Amino acid sequence: MFNIIFDVNIHNFASLITLGFLIFIITFPYHIPLIEAQSLKIDMLFLTVPAYDDAVYGSCESKEYLFLFGWQLKDFTSYVRFQIKFKSNGTLVKELVTRDYPLVVECIIINDKLYAIGGNWQILVFDLNLNLISFVNRSLRGSVNSIAFYNGYLFIAGWEDVNFDEMWRVEKWRIENLKLVKEYTSNPTPWVDMAIGIGVNPVTEQLWVLGQEDYYGNFRIKIFDLELNLLKTISRNYSRGAIAVVFDEDGFAYVLSESSYVTKYDKFGNEVKGMGIEFLDKKLLYINGYLYIAGWKFIDDHERPVLYIYDKELNQIDSIILSWNLNVDAHFFWGDIIFDGKNLYITGWDGKKGYWGWILCTIPIIEKTSNVTYEKLKQPECIIPSASAESWNDIPYRVYLTEPNITPLVWYIIGIVVTVIILTLSLLWIKRKHKITKIKPVL
Repeated sequence: MFNIIFDVNIHNFASLITLGFLIFIITFPYHIPLIEAQSLKIDMLFLTVPAYDDAVYGSCESKEYLFLFGWQLKDFTSYVRFQIKFKSNGTLVKELVTRDYPLVVECIIINDKLYAIGGNWQILVFDLNLNLISFVNRSLRGSVNSIAFYNGYLFIAGWEDVNFDEMWRVEKWRIENLKLVKEYTSNPTPWVDMAIGIGVNPVTEQLWVLGQEDYYGNFRIKIFDLELNLLKTISRNYSRGAIAVVFDEDGFAYVLSESSYVTKYDKFGNEVKGMGIEFLDKKLLYINGYLYIAGWKFIDDHERPVLYIYDKELNQIDSIILSWNLNVDAHFFWGDIIFDGKNLYITGWDGKKGYWGWILCTIPIIEKTSNVTYEKLKQPECIIPSASAESWNDIPYRVYLTEPNITPLVWYIIGIVVTVIILTLSLLWIKRKHKITKIKPVL
């Protein structure tokens, strides 16, 4: 009799544990905040919901202003949209919405003039009130993707379509009169060959142009002198297209690829170190010994913008997940991270209530002190600067300074394995119980 009672109790106990694990697995999404570390909450967040689809691409800064360039879709018609905003609070200073200019993808400000590139190899020059000064219309089939400035010259890179075959194109322009000085084209494969990023190494005074080649979009780097004479080509077929490059004080180059990989090169173009990262990287910046990489990552059933910091040896120092709206996808995309000596400014877009809207994130950098041995990210503020919008305040907002210490997939696997083990033991006990009840007493 004691064995039978003990067996039944064990069976009930196992059933309760099994039920508990099943409930845990089903309700797991509600437990995620419990396993996150060092979570913060922003008390005041300014969001707006646009009445149409928007996306922001180019951005640059001067003095107290930010200059944002993108597009908007309204009533099935696309418009180019330019904005000037105060850095301090994101207040709109001036806006220009037009169909007369191409979509701007990058911009730089030199001597109080804003140089923007976009469309089919067009160059636009504005004063800092967004009044157009000059407009160069190349009208080439293809697209310009990136711009750099060095020693009185603009260098721009992109691709050109010749007889339905995409090829690299790099151009050098004299900035004082906006005259084309030299151009370089390359068509290494009969497939998609495209220049995406460009940068000048100030130590070697050499131009690095990055992009992709062939049908699979393989990684490719070309290194030129400042007269666009090719010095070296770096190709590999185990990584997708290179999209951004920055340089440190010693001339080392750091290159992002679309396959979520960052590579460090010496000033001669020899690979020093490479590292895979667990998010889709899109933007890159180097400041005072630290590498800032922005992109997006799939978290909690949504695509969320992220920002990571690494040292020069590619060791991770810090990270932030910017989840200003928990119910929509949001992205950082190609383009520059802006730094004005105090704050980072990163642009992107999200899809609140089904509409894509501009995003502007301002992230202060804590200055180095005797108590702080490395650059640290402070609490950010993110806004979506839409011209016609409805605003909310005090919206819940999560920021994580570290990654979850265990992934949801691991928890699910553990729960399933334990549940299966307990169910198996329960069935064995039940089988044993039936055997005991069938034993007849010996006369």
